[in-house]
Amino acid sequence: MYIIDDKVYLHLQKCGGVSVRENLRDNRAADFRFGEIHLNINLIPEKYKNYKRYAFVRNPCAWYLSDYYYNVQRHKQGRNVNPLIHVLMIDNNNEIIPLETFVKNATDMETYFTDEKYRILKRLINRDIGKMTGKWLRSTINDTAELKKGFFKDRNTLYQFLIKAAGIDTAQTFKMEDKEDRNKLYNIFEITDNYKKNVTLQKGEMASASKKIIQEKDNYVFELFGYNKEINDGN
Repeated sequence: MYIIDDKVYLHLQKCGGVSVRENLRDNRAADFRFGEIHLNINLIPEKYKNYKRYAFVRNPCAWYLSDYYYNVQRHKQGRNVNPLIHVLMIDNNNEIIPLETFVKNATDMETYFTDEKYRILKRLINRDIGKMTGKWLRSTINDTAELKKGFFKDRNTLYQFLIKAAGIDTAQTFKMEDKEDRNKLYNIFEITDNYKKNVTLQKGEMASASKKIIQEKDNYVFELFGYNKEINDGN
């Protein structure tokens, strides 16, 4: 999350936020960087709460695909995976589950999170409390006692959970896949797009069945951000 003049940039993971961060470093300094890059919107300081908010968003199918492979890479490298995502995609033998299973888990968290899964999540949050992934969830989940059946009822998919936690649904949004949209956001913040990797998007395949699940379960997101129900990471 960055404050620049009277504007707030909200960073939703796997939605081009790194390009904004790197372009800011090259062009101008942010007036204020609040906490971790990804943070609960409710923790924004009072004096900034009325500032106009902006964010990049991404086609839901492409987002799940990218988030999955990003965390596969982190896990293989021995790096921390966000505790919530860890529970959704890493089994009890510390093995990555298939993409199709991850999509099913992540688009119906209320069903997936049994009492045992909640216990695992609490343990991982407490383990990672001093690390970025633990801090982020601590900022989103004030008390792990909240983690019980019903917690995900009104934010049942992973994408919706992160969107609402980061306040993306309160921001003016721009599609990261669309070059014209990207430039509109850069112009608002008066920065030049010099980040060469900002269109190097995760490549991979997703089964039609998984796409259909996302289209059904995350219909709210498709409508909120004006995406048609096709996976398209073109420019």
